[in-house]
Amino acid sequence: MKEFRDLLRRYVISSSDIQRLIKDRFYPTFLAEQKNPVYPCSNFAVVTGGNVDANAKDIGRVIFRIWVWSKTSLEEAYTIYNVIFDLLHRVRLESQSIYCVSEETDRPFDNYDDVSGCYFLVATWSANAME
Repeated sequence: MKEFRDLLRRYVISSSDIQRLIKDRFYPTFLAEQKNPVYPCSNFAVVTGGNVDANAKDIGRVIFRIWVWSKTSLEEAYTIYNVIFDLLHRVRLESQSIYCVSEETDRPFDNYDDVSGCYFLVATWSANAME
């Protein structure tokens, strides 16, 4: 999973649009586990993983969620999310040891978090990965 998280993060923060919007603040963990997050930001976390099929042990299926956080507005959060969506949806990502194709499986749900004082959205994604 670490290789998958590293690949996903490296690819997203390499985008000039992401650099303009959130710099390298695409955290590979739950936001509550991130020390001193700076807003706006995004984070992602793997929620489950396993083999696609018992006969295809080298192909894994990863379910992960992507959150986007903004102190300003939901509009800002959606602007950031739309860039992430364009970068990741049905795009093949590769490194020396893994390749994968990810897709959004559930559209974003948005809300306001009283604890952080942020607008946020969260969407569920899946990826088929092969090492």
